Amino acid sequence: MQEHLGRIGEAVLSTAHRKKVAEITPARRPIQSVLRAAFCRALPWFPVLSLSTLLAAGPEPAGKAPEKAKAGKEPSIEWLSLDAGLERARKKYLPSVLLFEDAAVPLRQEGENADKGPVSFASQLSSSRLRSELRRFALIRLSPEDLKKEYPASSRHGVSPPAPRTVGEALELAEGSRSVVILSFWEEVVIRHTAELPRLEALRKELVRVAKVNEVYAQNARRVEPALEKSRYAFQLKNQREAVMKIRDFESEKAQTHMDPVLKDRIKEVIKEYRTLAEVVTREAERLDQERKYLEAIDAYDKLMKDFPFSDIIRDSQKAKTELLRKLSLGGKGRGPGKN
Repeated sequence: MQEHLGRIGEAVLSTAHRKKVAEITPARRPIQSVLRAAFCRALPWFPVLSLSTLLAAGPEPAGKAPEKAKAGKEPSIEWLSLDAGLERARKKYLPSVLLFEDAAVPLRQEGENADKGPVSFASQLSSSRLRSELRRFALIRLSPEDLKKEYPASSRHGVSPPAPRTVGEALELAEGSRSVVILSFWEEVVIRHTAELPRLEALRKELVRVAKVNEVYAQNARRVEPALEKSRYAFQLKNQREAVMKIRDFESEKAQTHMDPVLKDRIKEVIKEYRTLAEVVTREAERLDQERKYLEAIDAYDKLMKDFPFSDIIRDSQKAKTELLRKLSLGGKGRGPGKN
């Protein structure tokens, strides 16, 4: 009996609770009205746009492309003249693709009737499958008139620039032919195609390989060349010590491992020039030693170490000075025979 009365009491209380909640809770509104109210409370500063406008807009049609997709069309590749292309390649340490097709040779565009002749290289290189790789190159298109011009000299050759030659001689191109020549950034012929180009995928792999190898050497050149230029400038100002210190760390074979051949030759040639001048001072110090002018010989070795601070020169000069000091301590003459 008590259990039954307890259940009735719980039912009465739950009913009263529901009535009380209903009194303090507003009537349920449509979900659209609730969302509109929430939106307006969150953005009171934006009274113009209503939720009904957003709901009425609906999703975009499936066939309509977004605006960014329209603007994402890849631009066609741009061919430069010889001077402009080489300037870009030298400034940015880029490899180059040189295209030469004599207008006298009959050619056809990709997709045209095969009776019109072979497909032009320009048409094949304009394929969208090669665009991303070709952006890593300086693209140069040559004309028959360009072959007769003198090949533009580069300041990278420094101390001993090569003898002047024509573009045709430098690149081994002749009128009445056609070629695609790929150059490294130090302008050495890496790949040459004459009769026909390989398949696009094979050509794409060639371009990727050349670009990767080129970047390894280019990174080293960007680091070494500024130091070399500062060294030559200091040498012109007669500051031999500063000139040597700028490049002495690039003398070893290990330091030259990833230098391109042109840069490696420049480093070796400049260091050889500095060492030749150091040999002159060394011979002078040795002559003073033989004439028993030990103090003057010591001064000569001090000057040698100051002006040409190569590690081996410093080591040998220190040994020579030690021997000169030993001779002086044993009673040798300091300023020549018969002088104290």
